Amino acid sequence: MKLFDILRNIPNNQGLKQYKLRIHLLVPYHSYELIRMEQLIQKTIYSMFVLKNYLQSIVGDHAPYEIVRFITFLMYPKMSVACGAHHTLLLVDGDVYTWGSNNHTQLGLGHGLPTYGVQKLKLKHIEKVACGQVYNVALGKFGDIYSWGKISRKLSHPPTNLITHSLVNIIDIACGDYHNMALDTFGKLYSWGENDFGQLGTDLITTFHFFPEKIDLEDVISIACGCNNSMAMTKNGDIYVWGNNWYSQLGLRDTYDHEGCPQKFSADRINCDCLSPINPQNIQTICYGAYGSIILTKNGEIYSCGSNLSGNLGLEKDMYSTTCLTFEKIKIENVRHVSRMDLSTVVITTDNKIYVWGKNSKGQLGLGSTAGYRSSPCQLDLPNIITLSCGEHFTVAISVLGKIYVWGCNKSGELGLDCRDRYKFSPQKFPLIIKYDWESIRSK
Repeated sequence: MKLFDILRNIPNNQGLKQYKLRIHLLVPYHSYELIRMEQLIQKTIYSMFVLKNYLQSIVGDHAPYEIVRFITFLMYPKMSVACGAHHTLLLVDGDVYTWGSNNHTQLGLGHGLPTYGVQKLKLKHIEKVACGQVYNVALGKFGDIYSWGKISRKLSHPPTNLITHSLVNIIDIACGDYHNMALDTFGKLYSWGENDFGQLGTDLITTFHFFPEKIDLEDVISIACGCNNSMAMTKNGDIYVWGNNWYSQLGLRDTYDHEGCPQKFSADRINCDCLSPINPQNIQTICYGAYGSIILTKNGEIYSCGSNLSGNLGLEKDMYSTTCLTFEKIKIENVRHVSRMDLSTVVITTDNKIYVWGKNSKGQLGLGSTAGYRSSPCQLDLPNIITLSCGEHFTVAISVLGKIYVWGCNKSGELGLDCRDRYKFSPQKFPLIIKYDWESIRSK
């Protein structure tokens, strides 16, 4: 069922408070469909609650992704999640909630004392959050960025707490284990933090950079960080990678154990063991883990490369097989989101199915047990998940209806549940902590 057909059949207004739908923020459609929908909506102003009840009644366990995005946009505040090694940041309509380990002040509460349950930070108007191991960066509505926690595992300086950086006009941020990147409106890219693998991309392999330094790239539009790796995409579609390469996770020919400056991810340099070579112009992003990397293409295909320890490459090979030096295709289609743990991976497809593989010693795959590992993708029965993030041994997922699910290790309270269980081997519904203010939502 197409979104236009759903809108056409919505019941007429029943006298509740009215508002107009913001059609320009919907998923892309053909121009003639947009015109028809705009005309339809101009004729009838639908009630929020009528629309909410109607759409919820027709959504099954696995609704089409365009419908999922539409319902999420209409019904709930903007929600996203980011996980560190043992803590979580939840972003809800500009407000930040935290839970988990606080031994390095990574919860942003102004102290490093043990803290249980969910805490709300004083930050306001936050657009995006990103987590390192025990460190966080937040992007404000006006392009300002904040950071807190401990950014270095080696230096003895105390953990920072809500430091406002001097960078301005920032539109995107990313965190590795102990390094960070920020992208401004002019396509300029900055990095700071640890640099022992060249992950800052400044060419000089040094111990630590306290302040942001510009990377020699222009017209950057997209960025991503792995444990000790970084990636950037430019306006013309070129992709550059740099950082740790101990397990060949950069996936490039003729590279060393690390690369200190951006290396172009060109077709003639990609190590690929596929019948059809990977087209760099078709790559959407590259997700780096501690031991390997996964390429996500624009048509939903995924390829993995690096160490296959615990089967974390998802290639149906023995967990003790040698390092995979070339990218090989994983047997899943239509993937739209990838998140990696230490030695495990979770992906979401366009029809909102979740697949997991890799190490499962602490129940981090959510399959109901801690049985060994999974070297090939296994489907997880969790419907209508729109986004998720992985910590070291746990996962936090958000559904279309704003429900939050958690599973995996809970030794440091990283699941945020009202219990002291050390593990949850299957997805658990998160306790309701957000009271939706429908009046304020409708006024936006």
